[in-house]
Amino acid sequence: ELPERKSVNMSVNETVPLDEIQSVEASEPVHIATTHEKYMASMVSSMQNGIEKTNELILRLVKSIEGNSASCSQQAPKRALEIEPDEDRNESATKRAKRPQTEYDYDGGEGEVDNSGSGNEDDLLNAISQDLFETADKGPAINEKLAQITDKNFIVELEPGKLKNILQKHQRPQNCEQLYVPRVNPEIWSKIPGHTRKKDIKLANLQDTLQTSVSAITSSLNDIMQSHEMHEQADLKMVASKLIDATALIGHVSKELSFKRRESIRPFLHNDFKQACSRDNKVESLLFGTDLAATAQKIKNTSKVMQSVTTPNNRFHNNN
Repeated sequence: ELPERKSVNMSVNETVPLDEIQSVEASEPVHIATTHEKYMASMVSSMQNGIEKTNELILRLVKSIEGNSASCSQQAPKRALEIEPDEDRNESATKRAKRPQTEYDYDGGEGEVDNSGSGNEDDLLNAISQDLFETADKGPAINEKLAQITDKNFIVELEPGKLKNILQKHQRPQNCEQLYVPRVNPEIWSKIPGHTRKKDIKLANLQDTLQTSVSAITSSLNDIMQSHEMHEQADLKMVASKLIDATALIGHVSKELSFKRRESIRPFLHNDFKQACSRDNKVESLLFGTDLAATAQKIKNTSKVMQSVTTPNNRFHNNN
């Protein structure tokens, strides 16, 4: 008579003897992550969290702008940061209107904000702004050299040639089907004016840059996972290079968004202070610089120099 066979299926309340568990665990190879694998995994996780926070901030900022655009009108805005003119700079409105304007990288706007009856809206935007910019909480310090590289990527302008080279290095993974920049419908594109097309192209380029950084990050994660599955050591140099490229692209997008924020505020600035929106005025912890008085004085001095070295057209022709 054959002995009764034990059932493979166990009920919820049944337990497996400890010696059987230990024998099973002993038979399976255990891969212990190396120090650099742990370091790379931690760095990738930190970058993912940073991208998620960036996307969330951009989304909330866009929503606040869309909500604010509902109250747009053609009324003249209240000018901010008026600079008291010197006595030798007083001029009539007619002369000011004829004075040539300095060109800036400014997209312009279709309307100005009507401030009437916007108390509740202002309170909401102030609350959102306060929540967005509260960054007192910081994580543990990272490698000093890595921190310097990251800071540089968020401060120094990325040269066009280097930006193009990085964008070409990292292709979209074949099976990441949602990683794309949406195109404007042809029926709509043919109807919108040229300045609107220009603005859309600039934003689409930023989208493409941001998504390329995601491609570099996901490719790095894939390299680490493949090495882990094969119980091999990941190529630290290759993975680190991809991740540093990703930080460079994200830093570029961050700087460009700061300049676009300036552009959105520019219509509300006094005419004499609009030069502060120039890219020559670097972005700091405050959007227009930490020393606003010094910036205003620099603009005034530059204006004086330009007036002293330039000659009106009629005087120029008389002298020649």
